[in-house]
Amino acid sequence: MSECWKPEDYYHLETVESPDLAPDGSCSVYVRGRIDAEEKESRQHLRLLSRKEDRQLTTGKQDTAPAFSPDGRQIAFISARTEKKQIHIIPVDGGEARALETENEPLPPLLWSPGGEQIAFRARAAREDTGPRYPAEPAAVQPNDDGDETKEQSRKLEQPRVITELLYRSDSEGFTHDHRPQIFLAEVATGNVSQLSRHDPGELQSFSWHPDGKRIASAVREYDMRRTVFTTCVWELDVETGSREKLLSWDGSITQISYCPTGEHLIFAATENRDPMGTAIIHMWNLTLRGCSLPADNRRATNLTAQMNRSVMGQFCWSESDLYLPIGDQGQIRLHCLRWRDGQAIDMAEVDTPRTGVVSQLTSSNDGRVLFRAESFSESPQLFLREDAGTSQLTDVNAALLRERSMATAQPFTCRGPDGWKISGWTVEPPGQTSARRHPTVVSIHGGPTGAHLDEFSFSVQLLASNGFAVILPNPRGSITYGRRFAQGVVRDWGGGDYGDIMAAVDHAVDVGIADPQRLGVTGWSYGGYMTLWSTTQTDRFAAAVAGATIANIYSLWGTSDIAPVYNQALNAAPAFDDEEQYMGRSPIRHVRKVQTPTLILHGEADVRTPIGQSEQFFAALRRLGRESVFVRYPEQNHGLSRPQYVVDRWHRTLGWFDHHLRGV
Repeated sequence: MSECWKPEDYYHLETVESPDLAPDGSCSVYVRGRIDAEEKESRQHLRLLSRKEDRQLTTGKQDTAPAFSPDGRQIAFISARTEKKQIHIIPVDGGEARALETENEPLPPLLWSPGGEQIAFRARAAREDTGPRYPAEPAAVQPNDDGDETKEQSRKLEQPRVITELLYRSDSEGFTHDHRPQIFLAEVATGNVSQLSRHDPGELQSFSWHPDGKRIASAVREYDMRRTVFTTCVWELDVETGSREKLLSWDGSITQISYCPTGEHLIFAATENRDPMGTAIIHMWNLTLRGCSLPADNRRATNLTAQMNRSVMGQFCWSESDLYLPIGDQGQIRLHCLRWRDGQAIDMAEVDTPRTGVVSQLTSSNDGRVLFRAESFSESPQLFLREDAGTSQLTDVNAALLRERSMATAQPFTCRGPDGWKISGWTVEPPGQTSARRHPTVVSIHGGPTGAHLDEFSFSVQLLASNGFAVILPNPRGSITYGRRFAQGVVRDWGGGDYGDIMAAVDHAVDVGIADPQRLGVTGWSYGGYMTLWSTTQTDRFAAAVAGATIANIYSLWGTSDIAPVYNQALNAAPAFDDEEQYMGRSPIRHVRKVQTPTLILHGEADVRTPIGQSEQFFAALRRLGRESVFVRYPEQNHGLSRPQYVVDRWHRTLGWFDHHLRGV
């Protein structure tokens, strides 16, 4: 008999990541991840996969980002085998990996040159010292020479951080004001490493080798303070001399670039600055390089997917002369093939795949085969190979565990929002039970707001469902994969139409007999945490709430988050100091006196995306008002919890909170 999922099952789930297909299509390499059972730490190693075998290739604790050499005989990867990460190269047929040592820790991806002599990679490099950053800036803090103890203390004294830019830190990276990602080249034969690019200002987004192996194109994004938008320059770098030529000045953000196989066209996925950040459609574009004056701009590029009101969501790849794209639509990401010739789109069609949920991490071989990852609500991510004979599944990771656990399935639903908008999402019932019986129900709200609940494997949904809860996964306005207008429906209306859409989804689940209206809970992380708190200030229908990495005060978030002065401002159409009433009027903290819902608040103490002060404000108000609330702080954790023990703890607390308040357990 199948067992319910337990929070500790998180330790036993393995991941399938970062596949790469050999140039001749004969085999592939991928990263398999797991949690070390004793140390409770993440471990990743490379596996070589063919139709005959799936064998472990490396034994490092953290081996990632594999890439085949052009001749298919070697694989480069990044490994943390020493004190800091280094590029390693291992023969495909086995043997010891050798390191290409560099002072700057490599970041994925690793791109082999067409001839296989060099590997291009990204790494963070210190910015050049240009002298004082403002008039009369004092010299560096000097050690105090009085006394041995004071000397020792002064040696450990860090210099003050002098900030002159709006975007100077990142939740995932820390402080970024004093360094920039740059392109480096590693010589495979000698191991010599040199820095190629020196982009400053701006941040490297993507890069691509020209087929002749003499040039590299790089997309560098910069924030325009005057217009409050991102712009991107594409530079072509001469590998031998390091000189550069500007190919394109793009009014928007470019997420991925690639030369076509002949090198005559530059293909890229990008948004334009016509729509607020996060709501624009990511289209595929072509810039013809031959016979044209450079640099070009948006008017010179051809939109290859202009008729599509949906975004390219993730990595695209070439297959011979065609492009394979992951396209988001209606809560799914499906594989599409874009046929094009000489810079013009001929047609685009969806490709049949064994799983219709979410495809990602596309890669291809020279002979037209395409390797990709696919998953759905009830099927964990696996690798699939598309070729002339059809599409076949190559891996079956987690099969034993999933057979032992009760697996829930998700059913799509549609309903009407308060103003007639069509709202979609998913409902999940406890496995083995029917809608003839109403269930205690948890509404799970996604992050963003320009995120979405996708048809992808979710440990948290399986955990809640197998333990007796129905789960509602609404995609209210603001959610991506439903088109441009729908995504923009949340602009300047946080907690308005989106809240109405979520409550319409709740009403739908009650009306069809799934949800017990007396046993409703609500939860979410980030923007989902914001909507969780907001919901408790607008209704007393929820008997319990769990809010993670939440937002309580949009006004104070504006100047304290790493991205709020850019992202949140774009979605609110003005800076906080110019529109205090709009920001505060839609802040849960202003309406906290209305809260009656028992609320569990979870937050990482090192979060700079939604700093922990957001949760501190709301918790302090709830306790001052005498409301039932518990505040859990996770040490050294950023916006997303990374330490496995804390992830498991989160789900223990979430499950226990809902068990107690919705089921009386």
